[in-house]
Amino acid sequence: MQDFGLQYTGGDELGTALVHPVLLLHMSARTRSPSFRLAPGSGSIFAREHVEFLNPARVGQKLRVTWRIAETYEKRERRYHRIKITIDADDGTPILRREMHDTVLFRNDSPHDR
Repeated sequence: MQDFGLQYTGGDELGTALVHPVLLLHMSARTRSPSFRLAPGSGSIFAREHVEFLNPARVGQKLRVTWRIAETYEKRERRYHRIKITIDADDGTPILRREMHDTVLFRNDSPHDR
């Protein structure tokens, strides 16, 4: 990530390095969920998201990532999923809250096929 700030490489006033926020985003992407699957001939398109960084994560700390489809809705003749993602430390401290929206398209799913 080319961010060599001391807080990520050697620690801060508490002595342990922080996990870079971009790594938290990368590791909590919906495609990282063990249950994420797409049907053959389909693709997922990211639509929007909202992220809250609540507390820093520290190198060596155990984290739990959870993904949950909170809602399925239709907009402009497409089905969307609202996915709630959380990262919590093993002691229950909330690290990140994320809400993503995506849609799934199929190979023959174009306005010309309707």
